[in-house]
Amino acid sequence: MVKNTTCNRCGSKLSSYQKYQQHLNRTNPCRPKNLPENLVPIPSQNPTPAPEGDLISFNENPPTHQPREASVPAVDLLTDDISNIGAEPSSNTQGEQKKKSILTIDEIIKWLSKPEIKNNKKIRSKPIPKTDEEWFDLMEKSEVENFNEGEVCDYYAFVPKGYFAEGEPLAFFESIEGKISNVYKKELVLKGGLKVRIVLFAYMKKIMPEDQEPIYKTFPFKRETMEIIREDRINACIEKGYNAVVDQIEDEALQESGWSFIRAEEVFLEISAFRPLRGSSYLPLPEALNKPQLGLINPQNKEDNECFRWCISAYHTREEAIKANRKPPHLNEIRRLRRNANIANYNGIKFPATLHDIDKFMEINPNYAINIFRP
Repeated sequence: MVKNTTCNRCGSKLSSYQKYQQHLNRTNPCRPKNLPENLVPIPSQNPTPAPEGDLISFNENPPTHQPREASVPAVDLLTDDISNIGAEPSSNTQGEQKKKSILTIDEIIKWLSKPEIKNNKKIRSKPIPKTDEEWFDLMEKSEVENFNEGEVCDYYAFVPKGYFAEGEPLAFFESIEGKISNVYKKELVLKGGLKVRIVLFAYMKKIMPEDQEPIYKTFPFKRETMEIIREDRINACIEKGYNAVVDQIEDEALQESGWSFIRAEEVFLEISAFRPLRGSSYLPLPEALNKPQLGLINPQNKEDNECFRWCISAYHTREEAIKANRKPPHLNEIRRLRRNANIANYNGIKFPATLHDIDKFMEINPNYAINIFRP
């Protein structure tokens, strides 16, 4: 039996039956779709008309409400061709003029000496250009490739007036949930780990006493930063983020402040790189921890970066000795651990292991429970 996921009150179509139930049981009920328009006219604050062939309008200009200073310009959340982002208004003309000009050796040396170019493996692996035109092409392409590989990158979307879900925060987020997921997946591949935050700029109305005209104002609603290191946790993170924003909007309406939600105006995805704790090769213990009475085992794998594997092997070697009523050998020595090096399943585990790799290890080896502590 197919369950209904379309709200009979407001007409919103939910992506799952669970979200349909949440929509029906929300604190502030949705507005009936047949209600008449507000008697008090809403000032025009977003003149962009609703697009005919897409859901959200595109805008290459930096948004008005930039929530923070990013190291790169904000990227339109729904832009398909990111290679065009950040281009100057007259980029075609300037590009033609560049290619007609002569590129000097000093200019090439200056460009190659930039840290982001000098340390870029993709650029170093490409063949050396032979003409000025090839050099210009390489420079332009490298800027595009590096655009979203920085530590900070924001995505945004302007909501056109007349967008079907503009008046319902939850329905609005559900309508772009898939696009947010695609952005996070792409950035996770580029950065390895993400710190993300969803920001919604909401257009609000406050009813004034007596015969005074109502006040209209845009407020930012944001969720605290969350960390993503695994692709299979992206959807849960997105739902948690936008549900927190919706709760803030509903709390604002319930606190008798007089402000009520009119429409979603802009949405931001604040994204920065997150470097999770990663294993490495052998490092001596700090003096405070290098004490026999603490019982710490530090395998001396000086020839590889598989310290995680040797820690697992040390555990099994110790357990074998205890079961045989023997004193465990010197577990810091790799030669004593080799016999148990492959006792667990390490398929798909990359070394040095990250927290993501350790989570994956426990999935394919369900008998293990591993705790990570940072001293």
